[in-house]
Amino acid sequence: MISRIFGTLSRRGLSKWGQPHKDTHPHIISQREHVNNGISVMEFAERRSKLIQVLNENGFEKGLLVITGACTSYMTDKIPYFFRQKTDFRYFSGCLEPSSSLTIDIANSNSTLFLRDPDPRRELWEGPSTSIEDAVSYFGVSDALPMSQFTEHLMQFRKANDGRLLFDPSGPEWSVHEIIKDLHNQKPFNSVVNPTPYIHAIRCIKSKAEIDLMLNSAIVSSHAFKRTMQATSSLETESDVFATMDYHVRMYNGANFLAYPPVVASGANANIIHYISNNAALHNGEMILMDAGGEYHGYSSDISRTWPINGKFSLSQRVLYEMIYEVQTSIFHKLLEDPSKQTIDSLYSIMISELNRVIKSAGILRDGVNSSSLVHQLCPHHVSHYLGMDIHDTPLASKKNSLKPGMVITVEPGIYISSSKFSQYVKKEFLDIGVRIEDDLLITHNGIDVLTKDCPKTIQEIEEVMGSEEKVNYDTNL
Repeated sequence: MISRIFGTLSRRGLSKWGQPHKDTHPHIISQREHVNNGISVMEFAERRSKLIQVLNENGFEKGLLVITGACTSYMTDKIPYFFRQKTDFRYFSGCLEPSSSLTIDIANSNSTLFLRDPDPRRELWEGPSTSIEDAVSYFGVSDALPMSQFTEHLMQFRKANDGRLLFDPSGPEWSVHEIIKDLHNQKPFNSVVNPTPYIHAIRCIKSKAEIDLMLNSAIVSSHAFKRTMQATSSLETESDVFATMDYHVRMYNGANFLAYPPVVASGANANIIHYISNNAALHNGEMILMDAGGEYHGYSSDISRTWPINGKFSLSQRVLYEMIYEVQTSIFHKLLEDPSKQTIDSLYSIMISELNRVIKSAGILRDGVNSSSLVHQLCPHHVSHYLGMDIHDTPLASKKNSLKPGMVITVEPGIYISSSKFSQYVKKEFLDIGVRIEDDLLITHNGIDVLTKDCPKTIQEIEEVMGSEEKVNYDTNL
C-alpha cells in the first residue's frame, strides 16, 4: 500500500490547480473540458449568458454584476471548518477556491474571475491555488485577476459606466463586502440591486448534466439508507446510525459528505422536526426517523425514512406509517396527472387535505375529537421545497410558481404525535411516535421521475431489507 501511494505521488507530482482537475483527479474529472464533475466549461459559459439574457429582459442593459464566493471560516484558532463554496458563485464559475469572486459586465458580457493573490506560505500549509494565467482557459472567463486588484476593477467600471451595481450584500461579510461598502460610502453607486431572485429563477431549472448528478446523489444516498437499515438491529445509539449512514454515503462511489446535519431520531425524539442531537440510546420496539442525504459533487439529495429498530412494525407503527405513505402516494398521483397545474404551495394544500382524510379513516383520535382542528399541529411543516445544489435550494424562487420540467422538488408528509401535546386527543397506542417519508422528484414533460425510488419505502421492502443478510458490495459504477 505504501509503495503504491508513493509511486502515484512521484509520477503525478504536486498539483498546480486549486481544485480537482483532469490531470490530478481523473477519478473525479473524467473529461478535459469539464471544470466540475459532469459540468463542462461550455455549460458554465451558457449559464452566464442566460443570466445576462434574463437581466436584459428585466431592464438591466448595463451594470456590473458581482457574485462572491465563500471564505474559509474557523472553528478555533487555525482550525477551519470544512470549506463549502457558495452555490450561486459555483453555479456561474465552477471555481471551488475560497475567497474568490466573479464579476460580469452586463453591457459586453465580459466576465472576470478574481482569485486569491499568490502566497507561497499559504500554499505550503493549505495546498496550491490555480494561477491567474491558467484561470482564463480553465474556467472559460474573459479575464482573471488577483483579489488585490478588485477595488481598482470596481473603480474603473464606475468611472466608465453608469455605476449600477448588482450585488447580494447578505451572507458572511469578508473583504469584498467591505470593499463595496467603502466605495459606496465614498461615492455612492447609482443603484445597488440584489440579483439573487433572477439567479434563483435560472438555477431552479436543472440542465441534463445537473439532473445526472442529482440522480447519482439520490442513488448513493438510497444505497446508504438501505445499508443503514440493514445494520440497525446491531447498533446501540443514534450516533451509531449517524456514523453508519455517513460511512456508506462516502464509500459508495465517492459522495463527498452528508449534505446537511442529519436527523437521526429514535422513539419520541422523532417528534422534534429538526432533531440533530443524535445521541440517544436505541430501544427495542421503537422506531427511528432519519432525514439525511449525501452531496455528490455539489448536488444534494434529501431523503426521510422511518423504520422499526427491531426490523418489524408493530400494529400502531404500521397504521401511522401506512397513513403517511398513502398521503405521499396521493400527492404523487396529482403530480402525475399534470405537474404544471401544481405549485410547491398547492402540494401543501393537498397534503393537509389528505392527512385530514387518513386521520379520520385510521381512527387514531379519541372519540369526539375533530381532526380538522389538529391536522396542522400534527404536521407543522411544509410538504415540499426545491432541491439542487442546496438542500433548501433557490429560496427566492417563489413557491407559487407552476412546476416546470427540470425542477427537482421534495415531497415529505409527516405526522408527529408527542404525548405532551396530544395525549388528550390521540389514542394511547399512537403517542410518542413520529413518521416522515420524503423522496426527491424530478418534474418531467410527462409527469415525475422519483429519483430516490431505490430507497426502501414500503413496509414490506423495509422489513425484507432489515431481515436480509445481504453482504455489502461497493459497486463503483453508477
